Amino acid sequence: PSNAQAQANLGWGYYAKGKYDEAVVQFNKALQVDRDNFDAAYGLGLAFRKIDKKEEALSALEHALTLAAATENKARTDMLERMIDSHMNWLKSGKWYSGHTIIHK
Repeated sequence: PSNAQAQANLGWGYYAKGKYDEAVVQFNKALQVDRDNFDAAYGLGLAFRKIDKKEEALSALEHALTLAAATENKARTDMLERMIDSHMNWLKSGKWYSGHTIIHK
């Protein structure tokens, strides 16, 4: 697929099947087409997390967090930020916190 969302959807398909390396490839392709594709940035972070690439996961999740903040729907933004923060906290500390407990230290 040549469109970013189609690439991201393909990445999620690989992710769901546990094919995390293939998911990384597809999410990266999506981000090459559209750097602001939230689904691809978030998926990339989760896929990197699954293959134990912490730094890459954190970088992708930080990008997703920036994109989430640009969402016009405040309730959706808050939910996305909590989800991303939880993943980032887990990557940094090994603990699952939802909220801004560790991330901003």
